[in-house]
Amino acid sequence: MSHDNPTYRTQATRRAVAPPLKPAYQLPQAPDLEAAVLGAALLEADAQRLMLATLTDEQVFHIFAHQQVYAAIRDLVADGLHADQLTVTKQLAKRGTLQRVGGAYFVANLTLRINSAAHLETHCRVLQEFHARRVLIRAGTELATYGYDDSRDALELLSDAQTHLTTLHRTLETRPGQTAAAAFDATFKHLAHAVQQNGTTGVPTGLRQLDGLTGGWQASDLIILAARPAMGKTAALLHFARTAALDYGHNTAIFSLEMPTL
Repeated sequence: MSHDNPTYRTQATRRAVAPPLKPAYQLPQAPDLEAAVLGAALLEADAQRLMLATLTDEQVFHIFAHQQVYAAIRDLVADGLHADQLTVTKQLAKRGTLQRVGGAYFVANLTLRINSAAHLETHCRVLQEFHARRVLIRAGTELATYGYDDSRDALELLSDAQTHLTTLHRTLETRPGQTAAAAFDATFKHLAHAVQQNGTTGVPTGLRQLDGLTGGWQASDLIILAARPAMGKTAALLHFARTAALDYGHNTAIFSLEMPTL
């Protein structure tokens, strides 16, 4: 059959590019939970911190107006400002989206949708789940459509799929932040227990108490010495390097960017 035949060209085109898949169902969403989470964040500072730590992207909210309110809260907090009903309303006006979301009445109404933040973390996790399902549906539909296109490279499609899934995984793995001070005691208790069980397992530092805390310098560790000027950082560095090289026979190299005579 000749390739100039119109019928052949039509069939080939149909095989190469399939029409976009139309979703048969409504995308997963929970508008009431979205409003409840935002309402709690507007009322309580603790709820606000939990929301921002758990939901790191406005796309977790399906409703456009809820996305804009979340973004306003996030921007205010990032600037070190308090986010409440009045300041969020002003921020939306500043962003030019106040009327698009329904005006000041819409923001005020969010605070009437929640009595407490007792179940806020659970609500946030449910919103994450719905967001994950929406991302998978959209990515799957997009990749299925591209899969019918012979002009698209198969490896490129696989890379796009991996990018979608990686981004989604990072969104779902978010956890509330922890300060260094809060993690300090638990970390050193864990290290001390490991040293008691196994002794010095790394390169000895030359300081018995430090070895008792760390078990020595461990393979692949990046050790940072930090202190004010003239506190002895370089002297400590040289001591550690000398101990490793002369006392324990390890190869040691020192590079300095600020002391060319070292």
